Amino acid sequence: MAILTVVRHTRAEEDSGRAELVSSAQVGRYTFLATAFTLASLASVAAGGIGTLGLIGLGADSAGAMSLGLAFAFTGFVFGGIAGVCVQIGAYARTATSLALGVLGAAFLLRAWGDTSVSLAWISWLSPLGWAVKVQAFSENNLFPLLLMLVAGVATFLLGVVLRGHRDLGMSLISPRDGHPHASRFLSTGFGLTSRLQRPGLIAWGIGLMIAGVVVGSVSGSIGEVLGDSGFGSAFAGGGDFESVFLTTLVSVLGMLSAVYGVQAALRSRSEELDGRVEPLLATPLTRIRWYGGYLAFALAGSALVAVAAGIALGLAAQAFGAEAPLSDVVATAAAQTAAIWVLVGIAIALIGLFPQAAFLAWIAIAISFVLTIFGPLLDLSDTVLGISPFRHIPDILGGEFEVQPMLILFLIAALLTLAGLAGIRRRDIQ
Repeated sequence: MAILTVVRHTRAEEDSGRAELVSSAQVGRYTFLATAFTLASLASVAAGGIGTLGLIGLGADSAGAMSLGLAFAFTGFVFGGIAGVCVQIGAYARTATSLALGVLGAAFLLRAWGDTSVSLAWISWLSPLGWAVKVQAFSENNLFPLLLMLVAGVATFLLGVVLRGHRDLGMSLISPRDGHPHASRFLSTGFGLTSRLQRPGLIAWGIGLMIAGVVVGSVSGSIGEVLGDSGFGSAFAGGGDFESVFLTTLVSVLGMLSAVYGVQAALRSRSEELDGRVEPLLATPLTRIRWYGGYLAFALAGSALVAVAAGIALGLAAQAFGAEAPLSDVVATAAAQTAAIWVLVGIAIALIGLFPQAAFLAWIAIAISFVLTIFGPLLDLSDTVLGISPFRHIPDILGGEFEVQPMLILFLIAALLTLAGLAGIRRRDIQ
């Protein structure tokens, strides 16, 4: 939230030209950065305050609730400052967002690595997210990590201020690379242009999810010994083998992250449309279906590719660190996620074609799927509610059960949603 808020009210304003217009009045050089960081910080404090009051209202210990709320607030404070640095480095809002989210992803992996390793526990101290965990709300209520987060937030904000003073409005510290003076024959096609736009995202997501697969796979062999016989482990496994259930859950999480990429790739066409770059393309002999075909290919094939690549990385790491699950079963489980991924991508495509102004609902569909898949069983929700998530219907290959029918139904739903979206794109006005 903090990252997107800061980028939205700084670099995105520069990209649109509004910042230059506003700056022509009596507005200082650092006003946009200062106000965006203040807004993100206030939102983070509000989130922490709401969490604290909600926990106290449920009867939680007030000191622990306050410690957890402060951890929430200071996490946003730190990453608001990090985003303030990234907007000075990246040439565009999309670049700055990718840089800041990359730092967030690295912080998460460092925290996960340190918190699941006895000999390398110190690695958690390299991550701001690790500092939030070190608060240990409701047990030690340690306030020292909060001081680190406060210092880091102030330091990154001041660094952003210094860097802002070394660049002109609309420019960046790292300038974008100049393109070739003449486009290739492939780039002059609709799919070639889409490939040029989408290829960096596909590579970044593929590498990121493979790294995530290696990190989480490396702890799968030993975590069963730690949690398998605990009350949480028994509830989590639901009477089944803890390692198989744990690996299946990890693969499902990677599948949902792959769906995030797929939806993002599908929605990229909408941002291009709103920025006015689609109409000139369609003024040529390029048809709408050929234009959107490139986005469709990256959204569907690309999401399946990164899911399988992440599954292979997870399986190899799990084997290397002592997991008993066969590599082929882990990879097959990752490939099976494609059916659920394509349903969520299909929702995005259908919204773009039929209800383009409501395309943001595709993100809500992913959020609902994540909550129901990961937390639904722990909350003892009914099978009817859990079945709303398409990932609920993926067969449990690691558990020895494989059913073709649920996957075929998911693929059929995805196909119908995609066809409905394409039909809408052919008929509706381009905005």
